[in-house]
Amino acid sequence: MDLDINPKFNENAAAVYKTQWKAYYKCGFGSPTIVYGETAEEAMSNALAYYRKNTWQVDMRPAEKIVDHVEFIG
Repeated sequence: MDLDINPKFNENAAAVYKTQWKAYYKCGFGSPTIVYGETAEEAMSNALAYYRKNTWQVDMRPAEKIVDHVEFIG
């Protein structure tokens, strides 16, 4: 099997980590945390990933049911 895989690399990866957001979770899902992303949608996705990484169970709920909102920090 011959696979042609061309990974996409971000030319300016350092810029992604300069944009900080504070993610607030819904009641019972955790305390606020700092996440990174270029847009609010990306920050919410990263907040969900952070939540899933730090729980000891498989949780397939979407971000809207876990993350309350994100606020831009800078």
